[in-house]
Amino acid sequence: SGEAARRWDTWVNCFLLVLFVFFFFNLWQTVHDRWLVEREAGPGGVARIVDYHPELVAIVIIGLLLVVGVWAARRRQQMWRFLSSMRLGIVLIASVLVSTVVGTLVFQNARPDQYVSFYSEPLFALFRAVHFVDLFASWWFLTLNFLLAANLVACTVKRQAWRLPKLGFLMAHFGIVVVIIGMVVGGLFEVKGALVLGEGESSSYAASQEFVDASGGNDFAALAPEVIPEQHRIPLGATIRLDKFEELYYDDPFTVNVLEVIEEQMPGEEGRMRESIRSVQTVEFKDTRPLQLKENKGMLRIKQTYKNLRRSQVIEPSEGGRPLARVLFWSEEQVQEQVLSEETLDNPVGGLSFRLRFAWEEPSAEELEELGVVSGEPPHKFVITNIRDEDVATVALVPGGVAAIEGTEYNIALIDAYHDLAMKQEGGETVLYNGSEQMRNPAARIRVSGGGIEPVTLTMPAFRSSPHNEQVRALVERTGLRIRYTLEAPYELLIVGSTGELKIFGGGAEPQTIDPTVAGGFSPPLSGFFMRVTELVESGVLGDDYVAYDDSPVPNAGVKVEVETADGVLSGVLERSDNAMSFEAVRNERRYSIDLGDNWLVTLTVRGDYRKEWRAHVTVLDGEQEVRKHVVRVNEPLVNNGFYFYQASFAPSVPYGQTPDRWYTYFDVVSDPGLYLVYLGLAMLTLGIIYTFYVRPRFERRVEKKEDDYVE
Repeated sequence: SGEAARRWDTWVNCFLLVLFVFFFFNLWQTVHDRWLVEREAGPGGVARIVDYHPELVAIVIIGLLLVVGVWAARRRQQMWRFLSSMRLGIVLIASVLVSTVVGTLVFQNARPDQYVSFYSEPLFALFRAVHFVDLFASWWFLTLNFLLAANLVACTVKRQAWRLPKLGFLMAHFGIVVVIIGMVVGGLFEVKGALVLGEGESSSYAASQEFVDASGGNDFAALAPEVIPEQHRIPLGATIRLDKFEELYYDDPFTVNVLEVIEEQMPGEEGRMRESIRSVQTVEFKDTRPLQLKENKGMLRIKQTYKNLRRSQVIEPSEGGRPLARVLFWSEEQVQEQVLSEETLDNPVGGLSFRLRFAWEEPSAEELEELGVVSGEPPHKFVITNIRDEDVATVALVPGGVAAIEGTEYNIALIDAYHDLAMKQEGGETVLYNGSEQMRNPAARIRVSGGGIEPVTLTMPAFRSSPHNEQVRALVERTGLRIRYTLEAPYELLIVGSTGELKIFGGGAEPQTIDPTVAGGFSPPLSGFFMRVTELVESGVLGDDYVAYDDSPVPNAGVKVEVETADGVLSGVLERSDNAMSFEAVRNERRYSIDLGDNWLVTLTVRGDYRKEWRAHVTVLDGEQEVRKHVVRVNEPLVNNGFYFYQASFAPSVPYGQTPDRWYTYFDVVSDPGLYLVYLGLAMLTLGIIYTFYVRPRFERRVEKKEDDYVE
């Protein structure tokens, strides 16, 4: 029938409109970008440059616009009926809901290598082509929402819903429209960035999200306010100062457990048994009373607790022994203690890239050379791969050196090297310099030339993939090569003892002097570890016993327990058993458990993390005048001038375990001008629903009751 044909035609038009929106804005995005760059395909990455011939695409888009404009002008009434139809609204609502589900399932705005590793390269290429990786900010998603808003307005006008009886209907529909407008405004004008401050520091601008991404994310040194280029600064409209940062910890989150090891039948495998553990009794640290164990296993007492446990081998004095030094190493993850003599440690400490020696007397220059202590600057290593991530060559250079890249017609020159790269703006130009004397952020500046290309100059960070900037893209485009900088670090440290002080040689640097009497320390270059000599022994031998200390720089729970049994007293110092990698380690290693016999064990566990929360105390300044103070917590941001400052990360100024002289905090900075429109729209929608389903029915019932009373 004719009515059925018109309904079918309406549904087809709805589908074609959605398809046209998607197609049109993908073409527009192609013209806008012109270059599609940085398609990552592995750890090193693959960069490809695709030219879409934008002139041809622009002609196609303009032609489509003309065709649609002429068609719409000749069918004004049909267009109005179409725009105000409920069927179009259903299609648009379904399209927005399906798109939202897709945006929830496909994680948004991640790095290309994360998409490739999680989904595969073909799927990433498809997702990127249809803008699934930034769906909620894509033009086609925003346009679908805009069309939905237009449809709601047209439906409201067509049904004359502005009269008082339909007030709830009007508020609900226009609430949805206001929410959509807020989403569109937020998608188009949202500002994101980051602000990194140390205690006592302040800044009136943040770093843009583009600069954050190019700097490698949560890289505190690369995001310091003074190194942010002028073009990547986001004015905050006020000055934000970090007054204090604090960490809060739980009190005594530890439990001593009495466990029984039992055998049980493996499900579905008759005759096969497996061991499992059953918790029998527990005792909290705060409970100092003796615990009577079940099955008459004895009486358990907690003798001492350690929040920062470390074990140390006893050094016994002896005549004629060799000089010894007790050295403590720690990183954020682990604590180690080694006893050094004049012999070389053949194995690197903790898997690190340096070895240590200890000498009681200071060697002469000739003896230092014989010991093999590295002198001079170590070489800088460059690994060259092609765009398929296949190795091409490895080149070692010193500053000022030039070498040919084997297998190619190109040369590589090391212009300069930095041990702590920092940047600043002078006269509109970016100046590179060393931010400190520490080996914190090594980088090299190189030049690639030859093969008939214009020389390309790059600044390369060590140990990380190259930053994706115009110079890197130019190098890949012209040569098909990628370069990774990995600083060679054959460090061998020589600790020289003397009266009251220690000298540390190695790494081509000047000898450093530390004073062990004031808990001085040393961080070997590029090691990630901190080292401290805790004791010098002029002569001694290693004992067989171990003692426990409560001064480890890294939190490591421990407890000293005694169990009185009929056979005697069992005692030991237990580390937290959730440090162990397996149940076998808990059961077999004495450091994690005490065996009571008959498959009964005593262990120590930790209730979650030590850290309870962290707070950043900030002050908002207008010039020199304090405007207000605020404590930024997780989910309690600072809100100022439309900017939200979220506590995202933090770090101390020194390795964990030492007392930092200051803390650094990392704020995510977000400004969404459409947020208040979204709130307003949601409020209107809520009030409209309340009016429609609660207020209006009660009002109508009262009116009907009055009319009935009047009739009677």
